[in-house]
Amino acid sequence: MLQAQLAQVRQWLVARPNFQVLDVEHAEAMARPLVQARRMRAFLGLPLQVDAMGAAVDPSLHRNRRG
Repeated sequence: MLQAQLAQVRQWLVARPNFQVLDVEHAEAMARPLVQARRMRAFLGLPLQVDAMGAAVDPSLHRNRRG
């Protein structure tokens, strides 16, 4: 269901040229937060504090859910 909803959102965004989207996968943000923070800074074109953003990610706080 989630994949279908994401596909609908992507189609909606493609039809609107005034929207730009940066995809950030959760696993990548957890594994390489500084890299993703740099990507966000480049995408937004803002003087973001990427070191602080990367340091704010604490993978130990992520809960593993087992079914």
